[in-house]
Amino acid sequence: MRKLTWLLIALVVACGDTRDAQHDAHGEDENWAVTSWGKTYEIFAECAPLVVGKPVRSHTHVTVLSDFSPLRSGKVTAVLRADGRDSEFVQETALRDGIFSVEITPAAAGTYALIFRVESEAGKEDIASGTVRVA
Repeated sequence: MRKLTWLLIALVVACGDTRDAQHDAHGEDENWAVTSWGKTYEIFAECAPLVVGKPVRSHTHVTVLSDFSPLRSGKVTAVLRADGRDSEFVQETALRDGIFSVEITPAAAGTYALIFRVESEAGKEDIASGTVRVA
């Protein structure tokens, strides 16, 4: 019984918490996609490479986890964070149910933490979504 208990503990530790970022920095010529979870929302975002001064759209799919419905109204912000500073890119209306097309125009090259901030009747939540590179 003791071996079984330790095996189960090892398995739980090895699996870890999958609610955090599922994406790491990519090269400047690669499109990227990320799936990440918070307590209230699931995010699936896809985007062309990020290049300084070049606007690109992140098609950001947002699901409300309480009932697995697409987010129909609210505000979605893509945040690029580096050195304690945030660059925020906001979309206040859905392109269609569950999809927010957030325009991102980075101002400086580098590697950034990517965070999606979702605000709606279901609540406000920041969802860490890995890192991205801006060329």
